Amino acid sequence: MSTAFHLQTNGQTERLNRALEEMLRIYTTYKQDQWDEYLPAAEFAYNNSKQISTGFTPFELDTGQHPHTPITLAKRTTTNVPVANDFIEHWNIMLKIAKDHLREAQERQTKYGQYHLTAEQGDQVLLSMKNTNNPPQKS
Repeated sequence: MSTAFHLQTNGQTERLNRALEEMLRIYTTYKQDQWDEYLPAAEFAYNNSKQISTGFTPFELDTGQHPHTPITLAKRTTTNVPVANDFIEHWNIMLKIAKDHLREAQERQTKYGQYHLTAEQGDQVLLSMKNTNNPPQKS
């Protein structure tokens, strides 16, 4: 158990708390007075996402299966209900658009991530001492 005065817990708990905090921060206002309204949705999203450490979702490990969500229903091609078919078609279009945007973002990040500055000995460069413990020495 962690408390306000003893935040040190195991790394897994700290990582979970950080992930939930990041997820909730997106939806809360600057007053942070309604975060508890979004906690169930954030918990569901976390439990339905694959964990890097295990390769499984918490739902898979706990119940052996994923719960039904709109995305699992969208994997079905057709139903006997026209409105459901329209929903599935719309959902699949939205998923394709989202995947295309994610792919474009990954390509941009890869492009900028591969940009390296090089400096040769004798080149003058500016260094930030902001995150160091030693103040710059005057010559």
